[in-house]
Amino acid sequence: MRAYPSDFGKRFHRRSALPFGTGTTLDLSDMNEPFIWLEPPPGEAVRQRLRVVRCVAQGHSAWQSWAVWDSPDHGRLYCLDGHAMAATADEHLCHEPLVHPPGLAHPALCDALVLGGGDGASARELLKYPQLLSVTVAELDAEVVEMTRRWLPGMPAGAFDDPRLQLRIGDAREQVATMAASSVDLIVFDLTDPEDSPASGLYGNDFLLACKHVLRPGGLVSLHLGHPDSHAARIATLLARLRSCFSIVRIIHADIPLYGGRWLMACASDTTNPLACTPAQIRQRIAALRAPLRSIDGDSYLQRMTSA
Repeated sequence: MRAYPSDFGKRFHRRSALPFGTGTTLDLSDMNEPFIWLEPPPGEAVRQRLRVVRCVAQGHSAWQSWAVWDSPDHGRLYCLDGHAMAATADEHLCHEPLVHPPGLAHPALCDALVLGGGDGASARELLKYPQLLSVTVAELDAEVVEMTRRWLPGMPAGAFDDPRLQLRIGDAREQVATMAASSVDLIVFDLTDPEDSPASGLYGNDFLLACKHVLRPGGLVSLHLGHPDSHAARIATLLARLRSCFSIVRIIHADIPLYGGRWLMACASDTTNPLACTPAQIRQRIAALRAPLRSIDGDSYLQRMTSA
């Protein structure tokens, strides 16, 4: 029987080496149930016990470490700096609530911007809107895009090959700074840890106001908040910032097994109120999408949201 390293159950530290080489297969017949500690984004407070059986690939970019694992519980998942970011078994439970509550609320979604989102899943969801003319993905790390295209092709599902998508490798702040005023309808923050990552500077009031400047009338932003118990203080801070910049702020409730269960997101706007939509309107807009949704329908759409 394989002997496991003494630190196998310890979480990965930022930019640390992974305990196994690419292609390593683990023997799960051990009564101790081999596992690793991975911290769901975007915080240090939640520790999720994840079983893995194989390290498919791993590496370091100029910005972060990355790894792709096969898990008997979550399918194939990837990590950035030791944080479990998305898994094939439940990533739709993350990306559909992040994109569609604001997307379906907007009566004429034509142009969208994804900040981060190098795995292509948020872009995939946006490209379901038949009236969408363009989606720009502003991803800092080109290796995330290449990792996903090679090892997790089902997440982008061809999004990066869609002619409506423009990939911009570089700082999201610079991308927003170069955009014209009133040029997009929706900005999706599909980013890493707001407190200890390359994206940490993108959650302040100044950047939120910069995003507001490039939104058209009726435009919205959406972003992750965190676990309602473990990240309560940070959630309160982010909601206060959103309320200081936008007139309407709505909390989106999700359940994401990879992140430990309950998870909160938010969308904000000056004029578009997702809770003003009726179930009939939402059903009609969902029916018009190019591909079906797995976790949202006309009734659950409204049940997911509360006023901030």
